[in-house]
Amino acid sequence: MRKLSLVFIAVALCLSACRTGAAPVTPTGDGQIVDRQTYQLSREERDELLAWGMTEQEIDGVSVEDITYLSDDLRIKGYLLQPQEDDLYPAIIYNAGDGGPSPLEMMPYAIEGYVVVSSWLRGHGGSEGEDQYGGADLNDVLNLIPLVRGLPKADASRMAMVGVSRGGMMTYLALTRTHEIRVAAVRGARSNLMCGMDPVQRHLGGDERTVPKAYFTRSAVNFAHLISAPVLIQHSDQDRAWEAHAHLMAGALEYYGKPHKLTIYDAGDHDEWDYILEAFEEQLEWIAGHVEAPMVVLPTEAPTPSWPRETFANDGQIVERRPHEFSSDERETLLRVGMTEEEVEGISVEQITYMSEGLRIKGYLLQPEAEGSHPMLIHNRGGAGLEPAPLMLYAREGYIIVASWLRGWGGSEGAHDELGHVNDVLNLVPLAKSLPNADPDRIAMGGISYGGRMTYRVLARTDEIKVAYAIGAPSVDCEWGEFEERDYEQPESYFAPSPIHFAYLFNTPVLIQHGGADPHVLSKNAQLMAAALDYYGKPHRLSIYEGGNHNLSTHWREAFEERIDWMASHLQSP
Repeated sequence: MRKLSLVFIAVALCLSACRTGAAPVTPTGDGQIVDRQTYQLSREERDELLAWGMTEQEIDGVSVEDITYLSDDLRIKGYLLQPQEDDLYPAIIYNAGDGGPSPLEMMPYAIEGYVVVSSWLRGHGGSEGEDQYGGADLNDVLNLIPLVRGLPKADASRMAMVGVSRGGMMTYLALTRTHEIRVAAVRGARSNLMCGMDPVQRHLGGDERTVPKAYFTRSAVNFAHLISAPVLIQHSDQDRAWEAHAHLMAGALEYYGKPHKLTIYDAGDHDEWDYILEAFEEQLEWIAGHVEAPMVVLPTEAPTPSWPRETFANDGQIVERRPHEFSSDERETLLRVGMTEEEVEGISVEQITYMSEGLRIKGYLLQPEAEGSHPMLIHNRGGAGLEPAPLMLYAREGYIIVASWLRGWGGSEGAHDELGHVNDVLNLVPLAKSLPNADPDRIAMGGISYGGRMTYRVLARTDEIKVAYAIGAPSVDCEWGEFEERDYEQPESYFAPSPIHFAYLFNTPVLIQHGGADPHVLSKNAQLMAAALDYYGKPHRLSIYEGGNHNLSTHWREAFEERIDWMASHLQSP
């Protein structure tokens, strides 16, 4: 590999970042070059290239063209660089940053024997249309693929993609839509726009609450399960596009077993890297090592992740139960919210212990004493704990309710472990089905706050729940506002607990309730989850209670009645 000077690489690859400035439907002609003109390097540009260490012969050995091609019937501008010598070369689609592409930053790849093509994208550089920031302009990137196929010197079976900054985001998104890219490399790229890490409102026309689908669909981490190409992820620890973007995408790819490599360079910001030559050489080595590899075809259906779970024969078995007696204060509260003494006495309330993965887990069981088959409600507690009194209102409506303290809490065995908590909830399903008066075909699930997230996570793992609700539930990596300093380098710490990434697995109708003034879990969690479910065509309803607090005690009656109606409409409950 030819060694280009550090100065040349540092400036050339930085130009795009330093300057300011559902699968696509393919109309006939997409990717067709409709105009091409030789790009004449100015004397200043040639002198600059010479100063960076290139020779006149090397400069003249690459043809540079200013091209116009079709994308969604729009005329899009770009550049095409090809070695002058007749041969068949691998190709690189180069996605530049917000400043747009430059032949100078593409030149290092062409020198190494690649046909390189780049797009200004719609709304930029004289291209028709308007900037979409990862929306419809993604087609402008994807339509470079048929363009490459039509180039005599390009071997379309050896096609790579490289992206910097915004172009890295476009690269991630493109990889979720095609399997024709053999290998990819990104630098300083955003992978998650949902967590307020970057000021992108001016690009998207609003925040996560007002245009949530724009944020969801442009966050490639949500679609990591669709990426097949090996991806090199490069980032600086001082990048203004926060390093967490790189860790989150690497964690997502790791979670799904996708080939990738993460390199964090410990110097340089978004625009100027002390290690830019090293990063460039790493890119070339990565591309060369994979571009000849056999093509990997995308799955026709989204994969189901492998969920770690240890099963035992007695999972869900009740091993201890005793009556629960309400205190006088609890009884007074029940009477105050509208229950009668007769209704309170007509509900059996028990403290139970059941088995989950060999652990003894504490919980409550509430059953109406009226005869007949009853629907079931699995209630998932919030972080404040578990009390049976608030569940009495559901029992009055004819539901059998079972609720778990979860391992590590309320006298349960085991240590606090979120994945273990999910399994503790899942093991309530066989418990519910074993109850004599429970209708196994009418099981509902709901939760508040942490319990809402538990509900979401369970819905990604079972279709046995017929209807669900979530109140004030975290759904994204940054559920409490801005991105947190958690151990995001571990996928189980950040990616896996974020249920929005698995919305494609939901089949249960979900009611999403959230307080508009929730100070603990921002309401964007609800709007983003609703946008994800809408994107995948999953049944749901979103209700934002203006001025509502975290547990919706400010609107408790209205919100409770909505939940009862929602469950009844899907369970055909009496």
